[in-house]
Formats: sequence, structure tokens, C-alpha cells
Amino acid sequence: MLLKAPVKIVNRPVGWPKKGTGMLHILFVDSNKLGLQALECAKKRGWYVSFIRSEEFSFFYKHSEAYDNLSHIVDVTREISGINNYENLKKAVIEINSIKKIDFIVTVFEYVILTVAKVAHDLSIPFTNYEGIYNCRNKGALRKILDNANIPSPKSFFSDKKGELLAFADTINFPIILKPNRGSASIYAKRIESRSMLDDCIDDYWKYLNQKNATHMSFLDRNLLIEEYLQGPMLSVEVGLRDNTFFFFAISERARYSKNEVIELGTTMPTKISDSYQKEVFVYCKKVVIAAGLDHGIFHIELIATPNGPRLLELNPRLIGGTGPLLLKNSYGIDIFEILLDIYTDSKVHFADSAPKYYVTSRFLGSEVNFKFAGNYDYSPLTKYGDGLISFNISKVSGELVSRANSNEDYLGFFLCKAKEYESSKHLADTILKEFENIFGVSLIS
Repeated sequence: MLLKAPVKIVNRPVGWPKKGTGMLHILFVDSNKLGLQALECAKKRGWYVSFIRSEEFSFFYKHSEAYDNLSHIVDVTREISGINNYENLKKAVIEINSIKKIDFIVTVFEYVILTVAKVAHDLSIPFTNYEGIYNCRNKGALRKILDNANIPSPKSFFSDKKGELLAFADTINFPIILKPNRGSASIYAKRIESRSMLDDCIDDYWKYLNQKNATHMSFLDRNLLIEEYLQGPMLSVEVGLRDNTFFFFAISERARYSKNEVIELGTTMPTKISDSYQKEVFVYCKKVVIAAGLDHGIFHIELIATPNGPRLLELNPRLIGGTGPLLLKNSYGIDIFEILLDIYTDSKVHFADSAPKYYVTSRFLGSEVNFKFAGNYDYSPLTKYGDGLISFNISKVSGELVSRANSNEDYLGFFLCKAKEYESSKHLADTILKEFENIFGVSLIS
């Protein structure tokens, strides 16, 4: 779906690449496993591809076939330590730019996006607007921006002072949601049932910060966000923006863990909502993106579908992560990485604004308990699901410790399945999840 809006383009660099400018030089900065496909897409277009990878985040993709093929795709590679150190990253970008002028930068990796945006802004290399990304990465500040624009969102407050957090909690009803103000992947996000639980969790979070690897968790700070708890289905909306045109690719529904609904279990794409509510979601998302100051790119928006209308949970200034690209491909036939490159180069955006071919459901495999992964599991019982089971991926190796799932990072794998009907797809996912429980011999979160 295409929608027009009067979008102000903020600090857009001069010379943004246009269609037909020849062999472009695209710099990719770090990635996740699926995101490496974007590099392959760029190389297939005949472009010059460079890649900056980090020591601290490379574990997300190093053990993958796509990573093994990078030597055939990438023209220039640099590995740096402390990728979220501004000076480290800027130095690497300047060096690569001296080899061949960079036309634009791409990253699909949320953990580094703010530093990438700052470097791109300061070096006048095209990327999504730094101010917009900064607003998105600061959840509390974004809530204030929405309030000032009269865009409804959950009541919230952020601070690094326990007394202020407890005082705000006293003004709203429990349960509430507590999460890091600059968090990601639901790391240390919790549903809080009482004031005493809140008191303990604030202390626990600050201890957690001190214990975690400082480099790996460099995007976190001491500020915590308290948020009003809202009831209703959790939806995700995939939105593209170029100049004054919005591209709405899909609305999906997120499944959540019954014992801690802050932890997401997977996604069904598309969701089943009325046409009128879908239009309301689109209009709301447009307002949120414009208010945040985002100007160019693909964005992943998470919200709660309340009876009073959609309410923002997260505005992520990057395309959908996790299994999202696979969901789009198998449901709508959309290659989101190709579209990302189209949007950055002002090429025609190729996507089918039509009904889905299938309802596709993904499920993450998260354990209820700690256990040692055996590795020699028999997956043959899964063959009975035929084409209904699209694929599955196991990220653990024999002898590796699997931790109890406490965030969206604590998974041992995932699978995707499909059906012609919405409820059938979700039911099939529940059935296959039980099959994996039998295979591993442990209870999985559901």
C-alpha cells in the first residue's frame, strides 16, 4: 500500500544516490545472520561492496553459510574492536572511503545503528537521519515527542534514579512494564506486578549492567523506562519511507510468552484485523514516523492494538529482524533486502501490494530450563509436516549450554510453518513446537 504524506526531509545529505548513477559503493556495517543477504543483493546488482564487522558482535553470523561466502561478495573488509566507539568506527569509514567514495551506508543491525548514523551524518554520507534514529533509540524521549505532537502512547517515565521511578509507579496501576530506556531484544524487559518487585528489579538491573560485558552491552545505560501496561494483541508493522511516500508492506501479530509476555515467541504474518482498523494503524504509524524525524529507509514498528486505537511500543529505525525477512518472503513473496536497496537508490520499489500467498508463522525455540545441548537429536519426526514446515534452524552445537529463556536473545533456534488460513497456521506452529519438545526432551516456552 502506498500513502502520501507531507514529510519534512531533515538533514538529507547532498548527492543522495539516484537511479542510473552507475556502479555504486555501498558500505555495510555489521549484521545479523539474515542481514548478510543484503550484501549479496548489492553485489548481484554489480555494485562495489565493503563491510565493517566487529569483534564483539560477529558471533551473530560467523557460523553461517552466508558468512563463509562473504569473500566472494565483499570487495573490502575491515574488522574493528569496539564498533560502538565513535572514533574507531569513523576511522574505519574514512579509510574505506579513501579507497573508493562511499555512496551510502547500510546497517540492519540495531546494536550499532546509532553510532553508524552519527558517523554518516558527520561525514555527509547518506544514511537515515541521525536525529530520527537518536529519538528512536531513546524510548523515553520519543514518548515526550509523541505527547507534544498529541499522538497517544502508553503513559511512561524514564530516569536513572530509583526514587523518581518508584514515585512515578505510584501514579499508575500495576502491573507495569519496566525496560532499559535504550534497550533491545527485550533484554531485561519485565512485567512488574508490585512496588516491591519494582524496587528489587531496579537494583537487579544496575547489578546486571555491571556484570555484563561492557562492550557487548554498550548500547545500554542506567536509565530505566516505566511504561503503562496495555492489554490487546501485539502487532508489528513494516514501513518504508522515501521522500514523501510511505510503503506499507505487512502487519503481523506477535505471540508472547504466557509467563512473561515481554518475551516474544514468534510472529504470524499477516494478522487478521478489520480493514478499518488496518487503516487506523497505517495512519497512526505515519504520524509516529514523521514525529520521530525519520526520513528515509525501512522501519519496524511494534504496537498494541487497544480498543481505543493503536498505541506505540517500539519504533525501530531499521528493517524487521529475527525471522521477519523470511516471513515476508514466504507470505507475500517480498525480498525486503532488495527493497531496502531500492529505497536507498531511488529505484522503483518492487513489491506486490496484494493478498498474501500464505499465512506464515514463526516460533522461536526457547527452553524453560537450563540444559546441555546433545547435538545428536533425531529430527525425522518433523518430516510428517511436509511443505507445511517451511524450515527450521538450530543455532546450538553439541555440548553447548542452553540457558533458560529470559529475553529475545535466549533461543536455541526457530522454525517457520505455513497454511492457507490464519488459525490453521498458528495451530500448526503449536503442534510443531510440541514435536520439538519431544525431540529435545525439555519444556519449551509457549
